Amino acid sequence: MTYKEKLLKRLPKHYHEMIYDFVPADGLVDECKYLIYFNLGVSFCGYKDPGSWPVKTMNEAIQTIKECCEYE
Repeated sequence: MTYKEKLLKRLPKHYHEMIYDFVPADGLVDECKYLIYFNLGVSFCGYKDPGSWPVKTMNEAIQTIKECCEYE
């Protein structure tokens, strides 16, 4: 099972279309270990089409997506 599949299992379905990928990454700021990649048309905390966002844990990814993501 991929990291994206694990993330989507824990998110409500209406967020699934917003997520392009969720992958581990090295060399990120503030000890972050993962990148969330968003699909086009997603607004993230006021940023339209942010591309990606770093997070430390899968729980942080879930919380961040629920609090900050919407379609424009």
